[in-house]
Amino acid sequence: MTGIVLAGGGSRRLGRQKSLELVAGRTLLERALTALAQVTADIIIVIAPGQDRSSIPRYVPARIVEDVLPDRGPVAALYTGLVSAGSAYAWAVGCDMPSIDPGLLRYLMAEAPGYQAAVPVVGGRLQPLHAVYCRTALPALASLLGDPRAGLHRFLDRLRVRHVEETEAGGPGAWSRSCFNVNTEWDLALAPLVAATIRGLPRPHRHSSAVSHRYRC
Repeated sequence: MTGIVLAGGGSRRLGRQKSLELVAGRTLLERALTALAQVTADIIIVIAPGQDRSSIPRYVPARIVEDVLPDRGPVAALYTGLVSAGSAYAWAVGCDMPSIDPGLLRYLMAEAPGYQAAVPVVGGRLQPLHAVYCRTALPALASLLGDPRAGLHRFLDRLRVRHVEETEAGGPGAWSRSCFNVNTEWDLALAPLVAATIRGLPRPHRHSSAVSHRYRC
């Protein structure tokens, strides 16, 4: 399965490229890549056209691809990553999440067969950048590329989605920690505390090869 990191956002609220911000000695991008590397060896980093690549860590092997449509936000970035994926399903995460839990990523993938997306619901809100998508969702994404105002929630409205509730795996607070993302200076100050609480979870009880054999979505 493929893991996609969206790392080309404008970081408008923080005012600078947040993928390079340090949390407990590692950049946010490094932390996202490290989490994905625990569940897959096939990783794609989606960046903006012309974005500096020199700061992208090389110790985690990854393909780097540029947004097909610059400045169109996560819809275009997710489309770029998913169209480049080499598997039927792919994880998609933001580069601004310092405490992604690999165990929860595995759980999402195990729940994905039969759906076009498996998305956690945290505090009553969908988390589309901590999710699993099937490549059959590409036409729905493509249909939104011409609308610069379209967002991922509108995209999800067009899919068969497996909504994963907070009570399903990981224990109290696990999903909120894993989905925590940095948008402001306050988030950045809080991030080391959130990251310090994260622990890798065991694989779900379902056999880990289930997705590879039941890939239809």
